[in-house]
Amino acid sequence: LFELSKSYGWIPKVLGSIIPVIVDSISFIPQVILIIKKKSAAGYSLLFILTEVTGSICGIISICVGGEIDVTPLISFGSITTYQLIILVLKVC
Repeated sequence: LFELSKSYGWIPKVLGSIIPVIVDSISFIPQVILIIKKKSAAGYSLLFILTEVTGSICGIISICVGGEIDVTPLISFGSITTYQLIILVLKVC
């Protein structure tokens, strides 16, 4: 793997982007499915959701404001924001 990363510099970036998204998906998807099945987001704090969304959006803004945009954390923040917004919609509706 290290020899491949020397020849193909994009491999660590791809792995650094994909692995956090997979881990986030493993943690968020069961929660979304449970909320949909129960038709209730009781017990899921609205303050927690809003705090997570705010933190993720601030992370995205800080990445984009800098000179060069680093895609690796941007993808991770984007996935967290997406999942939290889905849960927010399910909580409010």
